[in-house]
Parts: sequence; structure tokens; C-alpha cells
Amino acid sequence: MPSGDALPKDHEHIVTATWELSIDQADRAEPLGLARPVLQMASVLDPAGIPQAALSSPPALDYLTGYRPDAPAHTAHQDSQVSGEMVDEALRLLHRHSLIDHDRTATHREIRVHHLVQRATRENLRSGTRNGSARFTQLAHAAANAVAAIWPKIERDHLGQILRANTTTLQDAVSIGCLISPATGAHSVLFQAATSLGETGQVEAAVTAYASLVVAAQDHLNTDHPDILKARHGLARWQGEMGDSARAVAAFEEVLDDQTRILGSHHLQTLTTLHSLAYWQGKTGNVTGAVEAFQEVWEKRKRVLGPHHVGTLEARHNLAYWKGEAGDIIGAIAMHEEVLEDRSRILGPEHLQTLSTRHNLALWRGVSDAHYVVSALREMLVDFRRVLGPEHPFTLIARGNLAQYLGEAGNADAAAVAFRKLVADRTRVLGPDHPQTQAAHQQMVHWQEVQRAATSNRDIADRSNHQEGWFGGGGAGSG
Repeated sequence: MPSGDALPKDHEHIVTATWELSIDQADRAEPLGLARPVLQMASVLDPAGIPQAALSSPPALDYLTGYRPDAPAHTAHQDSQVSGEMVDEALRLLHRHSLIDHDRTATHREIRVHHLVQRATRENLRSGTRNGSARFTQLAHAAANAVAAIWPKIERDHLGQILRANTTTLQDAVSIGCLISPATGAHSVLFQAATSLGETGQVEAAVTAYASLVVAAQDHLNTDHPDILKARHGLARWQGEMGDSARAVAAFEEVLDDQTRILGSHHLQTLTTLHSLAYWQGKTGNVTGAVEAFQEVWEKRKRVLGPHHVGTLEARHNLAYWKGEAGDIIGAIAMHEEVLEDRSRILGPEHLQTLSTRHNLALWRGVSDAHYVVSALREMLVDFRRVLGPEHPFTLIARGNLAQYLGEAGNADAAAVAFRKLVADRTRVLGPDHPQTQAAHQQMVHWQEVQRAATSNRDIADRSNHQEGWFGGGGAGSG
């Protein structure tokens, strides 16, 4: 079928007339007046698959409740409030009238809509109703709120990818001014979608998304709007993750100067940027500067947020890490133990940040005992795979560390095999050019060379009747 823009005028009229007849019939059935607003919300989301959970989320239900023009005025509040069950009934109505395809068995893609139906629905709302422009903006925000409401904190399956596709469709279907305006700022779902790309390994795509968000925010917001600074912060972060630590430091310094001037030195966003700057200073080799900066962030967050706030614990966690990098291993272990106890109590033992501290503590405890680290990481990987999923970046990092310490514990064969599998998985998940994929490939080559050298030395030992084989390991493969 040709695109909607390519349709002859008489075909467009046929589509519109058929749409109007079908939606009128569906809207007059029970649940009364709900089919139309449900279809309107679906009209700005991904035609290839919309999660029903989004249309049944609290923001969507609030929007639908407020929209229903034909809801009986005399009903009690609990009866007039739209429920998830009512949304499901409306979806079945739309399905029976061939306005959508509703498949309850499809995981996260229960709702599909032809783009011509979407177009007719959007045009009817814009031009066929009173205050159509204002209602369309309201719809755009409601749809964005619905997508954001079901975005998982940890993306274990394809839901994140589906939500990113819905966010992209939403941006294309509505004017960006509906999602970024001086009155509301930039909608949180725009940041969520861009960050999701990076946190699932698509770092280059995250840089591109944040660069576009910076431009859009600068086009629609006042020069000093906090959301412009927030978008610049995100761009700097993922530029650093791409491997350009120096560029990240320079960008964060500029953002920090502007945030300090506009928001103040103790504002949460300012402290977040100071925290990020400290991290990337350490990544450029300025370990002393990182320790001093994280000490400052920790003390400021303690005063502003309290000693047990998640942000304060995050600063303390990173301070502990850089203390270790600066050579204070005992101090790093002690501080990590304190943070692990607090995070386990406050966040729970399986929270991502708790697992991160547990991981780092094992590495510092095993600085002089590779066998200990191997045992600890094997135990942790069971939890990482169960809680985060096998392809989560943290799981892949833990696998890389396990492979490294297998080699340093003397098992070059196992290290080479583990890194070969890790390279294959990182290539598939992160891409062949990702810095972590390339680092894993370098380590794979190193341990393969150690493996070959060990085999050669064993052959020499066998010929001389020497009983000891070559013991691989040490620090040769670290870094």
C-alpha cells in the first residue's frame, strides 16, 4: 500500500469516511466514549507494536478519565474512573471494528495500528474537534507520560527497545514543541530514551540522541533553562563512554560553570555534574583530582541530602574506588564495606548499586589473591544474571573481570576461552567498535599468547623430565 502522503484524494476521503463510521460505532458501545481517546493515544505511538501496559498505566488512565465526553455525569467517582479492564474492553471494540490489531498474547506488542488509521485519527483530533491543537498537545504529554511510566529501571528484555521505538514515533507524530516548551521543559521520556541507548550498549547512538536533544532544547527553551544543562550533561557522559575522557572532562567543566552560575553550587544537578566530572578526571589519569573531587561531592551531599541518601552513598562508593586507585587499598576496602552495609539495608541486597559495591569490594579484597576474586565473582555472576540479565552491561563487566582473574590465578586456558565468549557477546550486544568489545578482544589475544607460551614450555619440561609446568599469570594481562 502506498504511503499516506501518496494516496489520491478520493482514496483519502474513503479512508476518512470509513474511519469516522467505525470510530463512531465503537465509541457508542460500552465502555461508552472510551474507544476514541484510546485510539487517539495509540495514534501517536509505534504502529508496529504498543505495549498495552502503557495504555493501562496511571497517567494514561487519568488522561482517558478526563477525556471521556460521554461518561455519565451522575456516576460516582470510582465508577467514572477508567480502569485497565475498561481499556482492554475498548481495545477489543477497536479490534472488532478493524481499527487496530489487538493480540493479548504478544509480549509488549499487544496493539498494532495501521499508519493510515493513525493519520486519520490525528487529523480528526487536530482539525475535527474544538481546541484541537491544545488537545493534541495534551495527548502528546499523556502518551509520553504513559511510556515513561512503564520504563523498567533495569532493561532485562526487549521492552526498552520497544519503548524507544514508541518514543521515536511519538516525536515524529507530534511537533517537538509539544514535548519541549518553556512551560514544561523537555519531557523526561526524551532523556530516558537517549540514556536507554547508552545503558544497553549503544553508546554511539546515545551520543547522537543527546546531541539532537541538546539542539532541540536550545531551539525551544530559554538559554539558561536547566533542561538544556541536563541534556548537555547527558551528551558529555556518553562522549566519555565512547572513549573520549578528555572531551568529557572539558564538557563537564563547562556545564558545571553554567550550573553553578544559574542553579547554585549546592543544587542537585550541580552536584551531579561535579560527581560526573570527578569520575572522568579519574579516567583521564588524574587520580588525585578524582579523590579530592569525590571527597567534596560526598561532603556536600551529606549536608544537602543526608548521610544515607542514595546520592550520598553513590559519592561515597566512588570515593572508595578512587582511594583504592590512589593506592589506599585498606581505606578502599573499609569504605566499600561501610557502603555495602548501608546500601544493602537501604536499597536491598539485589539493587543494582548494591551489586556494584559488592563487585568492587571483591576486587579490592582480592588485590593480592586472584583465587579469592575468581570465587567471589563466580558467586556474584549468578546474582548478576538473575537480577540484571545475561546481557546487561554490568553482567558483561563482571564476566570480563572473572576472565581476567582466571588468567591471573594461573588458568590461562580458561581465561582465553572466557574472553573469546565475551568478545562474541559484546560484539553482538555492544557492537564491534565499542571500547569494551575492543578491550575484551585485546585481553583474549593476550591470554591466547600466554596459553601458547605455556604449551611450549610444557613441551620443553616434558623433554627434560621436569615435573613442573609453566605457571601463567602475574600482572602481565592486567589493565
